[in-house]
Amino acid sequence: MAQTTVHIRTGQDACIAVGWARHCTLTIDRETQAGGMGLGFNEGELL
Repeated sequence: MAQTTVHIRTGQDACIAVGWARHCTLTIDRETQAGGMGLGFNEGELL
């Protein structure tokens, strides 16, 4: 069975994170109403 490694790094002093696997990346952020910058998928959208 193949294994996949996923990395997630949080931004310093920000509510944003970037995740990546192989050559694909994903930005994770809170909605602006929740104190984020709205720059990526929020927690609910990822579910």
